[in-house]
Amino acid sequence: MRTAVVLLLFFLFSGCASAWDTTPHRAMTRAALDSLPPAYRAQIAPEIPSILETWCMLPDRYAELVNFGFRRNSPGPKTVEEMQPYCVRPDGETIHSATWDRDEDLASLVFLYMRIASALHDKHPAEAVRYIGVLAHFLEDSLSPPHAAAQPREIHAALEHEVPALRTPQPHSAGAHIVEAAEAILDRLYAAADLNRKNMPAMVEAVSAKNQPALIALCRAPAQSAADLLADSLLTLFQLAAR
Repeated sequence: MRTAVVLLLFFLFSGCASAWDTTPHRAMTRAALDSLPPAYRAQIAPEIPSILETWCMLPDRYAELVNFGFRRNSPGPKTVEEMQPYCVRPDGETIHSATWDRDEDLASLVFLYMRIASALHDKHPAEAVRYIGVLAHFLEDSLSPPHAAAQPREIHAALEHEVPALRTPQPHSAGAHIVEAAEAILDRLYAAADLNRKNMPAMVEAVSAKNQPALIALCRAPAQSAADLLADSLLTLFQLAAR
């Protein structure tokens, strides 16, 4: 009975708290990973399946476990202790998506960037990809259209399941050091989120009219922005780790 109650609560409330579903997360993360130069991609190549299968969804797994006691049966960590080092900053703040408090969001990006660059520099790809997965989730969830403004559950669910076709990004360095890069990426993240807010009335109208082509077109820009931001972040971190 307890399991049934937990699952009921999870399905009732997770749609209001979550953002992109698993398939969109994997599509955006894959696009960013595909953009890496071959020499950088080779450093983490054996770990890429685990990024797509598990690590880009780690913040959701952590939230499900902490808030509802729900454990996924798919491969990956099963305990809070296994997930916490990647999803919680040393000051105790959880990393999931943008809070829209600039200081907090910058702290989360700097934390993830430092951990990724350090693990890459020390040639610990299995550790690096865990943080890469959390970074992917943070950027992608922040640009999920429902995060622009509160919406009824049916609107939220319709928006978070859309998977527009994405182009492979052409990554560029975001900065000469970690803080500079994090500030630049955060500025772009906030600008893309503002565009989501501007487009939200049209998204709601498309959902209400069951106009799937219009909805997919409107979801393409934020999804592509998330993939581009992740691609630029990863290129920058590989470059910094190589110094």
